[in-house]
Amino acid sequence: RSGFGRLNYNYNDRYLLELNLRYDLSSRFHKSNRGGLFPSFSGAWRLSEESFMQDQNIFSELKPRVSYGITGNQDGIGNFSSRGLFGVSDYRGVATLVPTQLTNTQLGWESTRHLDFGIDAGLFDDRILLTADYFIKTTDDLLLNRLVPGISGFANVTENIGSVENKGFEFTALG
Repeated sequence: RSGFGRLNYNYNDRYLLELNLRYDLSSRFHKSNRGGLFPSFSGAWRLSEESFMQDQNIFSELKPRVSYGITGNQDGIGNFSSRGLFGVSDYRGVATLVPTQLTNTQLGWESTRHLDFGIDAGLFDDRILLTADYFIKTTDDLLLNRLVPGISGFANVTENIGSVENKGFEFTALG
């Protein structure tokens, strides 16, 4: 199940604000970790709409912006990855229940935080469009299979381990 809410605000086509809130429930996780709350916001200022920018002929659009958000991920794991599972085996001709997967009640959402600072510029009646962004994207609690000692009778267990960070610049120019 999921719930989603969004609030948009625009004042005089100059100041733009957007707030989002998402709440997800997933049966892939233990009941204590099923819910994930994922907020985000973005804001922009259209400098080109300000009165002090009206008498210039270079910028037809000039808009600095910032955004931050968190997203959740449950992909890459099975539907029952947090649960201890049993299967049927044959032991000396007798059907027997045997454990086939380790329980992990701590398994939860993988989450990615994304921070972005950018600017959009249109030059000479939008004949040239420029976009520049600096971003930091950090993913925590990665959903990965961790090897366990073979003597346990299992090969691995799915856990939230590790994190990854990507950051950099992105530029776009259209003319």
